[in-house]
Amino acid sequence: MLVSRVMTTFLKLMAQQLSRQKPQKSPLMNFHGVCCQLRKRFLHSITTTKDRKQIANICLAVVCLFLGSAIYVLFRPTTLLMFHWADWLGQTRFIGEVRNWVSDFDGNLPTWIVHSLPFALWVMSYQLFVSGIWWNSSTSARYLWLWSVPAIAITAELAQGMHIVPGHFDRVDLITIFVGTFIASVVIYFNKSIEGAT
Repeated sequence: MLVSRVMTTFLKLMAQQLSRQKPQKSPLMNFHGVCCQLRKRFLHSITTTKDRKQIANICLAVVCLFLGSAIYVLFRPTTLLMFHWADWLGQTRFIGEVRNWVSDFDGNLPTWIVHSLPFALWVMSYQLFVSGIWWNSSTSARYLWLWSVPAIAITAELAQGMHIVPGHFDRVDLITIFVGTFIASVVIYFNKSIEGAT
């Protein structure tokens, strides 16, 4: 697995670098030098083109997850369920301070960014994360997992519009989910095509 291979390589490089490093006057400078050398050698040793693309997908997934959650926490009403979790974790005061700090942007953001974009970013995050985990697989199970959440999200939104399930149908939600799914698919395809070309 990529994670175990990355950790093993990192630990080996760390041991090699520490054994080669001569003692210096400042332990902090010594540590900084070791870290810089480790970073260069670590990135050079494990990041083949395939690894870079796989890691890029997972990093993009984390960015989408964080961005969607940040928009949700900073600009959505505090009566939503996520804020009860924040209260349970003892983060209500911190979130309140950050919300006050960004309150000037609240009225200037388009409604679709506040209400529709977070869910689309979470769907994108899911797709990118699954594609990163199943990078070397071309089985039907990979595609089933990859498309399950976008399909459920789109179907649920359409079902709300047809009053099959409770909830408020929003055309903008549907469009952002479609666009997010399309962008994630393009990124995955582009990363795969670059890997195949090298």
